[in-house]
Amino acid sequence: MNAAATREFLKRTIKTTSVLLLSKADCPRCQKVESLFNHYQTKPKIVHVDSRYDEQLIYDSIRRMTGSSDLPKLFIGGSFFGSSEEIEALHKEGVLSDLVTKASAYSVKHVLV
Repeated sequence: MNAAATREFLKRTIKTTSVLLLSKADCPRCQKVESLFNHYQTKPKIVHVDSRYDEQLIYDSIRRMTGSSDLPKLFIGGSFFGSSEEIEALHKEGVLSDLVTKASAYSVKHVLV
């Protein structure tokens, strides 16, 4: 896959997935954020970037889209919501649960209509 195809894959995945977490399997910050979702009924689609053959192209695309290639990155309803610190803050404030639930409900409603 070339850079343009990888960017298109990433954009399409973000747009069509109600809750998307870009993560790494061997990253402690990523694992901590992944575990936050154990508290919620709605689970994100998790893409472990480090397990993909186009890993470096994904990192380059993430950097272009968000200004940083650090993981994890959370997208809800097609919008970027932040990295580990922002995600943890949203969880502690009780906002993350509402965002995830609303995005999931919208996605299901949108598919059913």
